Amino acid sequence: MKKTILIICTLFAFIVNAKSQVLISTSDLKGTKWQHEGDYVKGSNSYFEFNEGEWISHNSYGCFTYAYYLSDYIDTKFDWSKVGKNTKGRYLIRIYPEDGSIFVFSIQSFSKTNGEMALITESGGLYRVSNTYFLMPIDSTKHPKTYTDNGW
Repeated sequence: MKKTILIICTLFAFIVNAKSQVLISTSDLKGTKWQHEGDYVKGSNSYFEFNEGEWISHNSYGCFTYAYYLSDYIDTKFDWSKVGKNTKGRYLIRIYPEDGSIFVFSIQSFSKTNGEMALITESGGLYRVSNTYFLMPIDSTKHPKTYTDNGW
């Protein structure tokens, strides 16, 4: 019975971790600024940036800083020893400082050349949603201010 449970848990862990497609390094993120596709189309000034172990979100409410790191697994506990280190992974792990909530994003695509990154929210009390972000400054020839498939 224990062996069967172990096999089922192993298969589940494999399936969960197989969803994420792209392996990146914190050096790929360091010093970059990204804007959500919807914010770009609306002409919003909201964006976020990555520095040494910091995910800094800029929006109309102010500037908020979160610790983050990359991992090959969906961590259930935030690993502070990885913050600010050059980690690699398929998941971006961020902590909300007020209550210690962990947000996990799977990295579906990442290209500085095309200026796009797609993340899927995997946890943090949010629905599993895919979001596209554009590398700033945004190349308007690659990303005209229109929605193509979202119906907006």
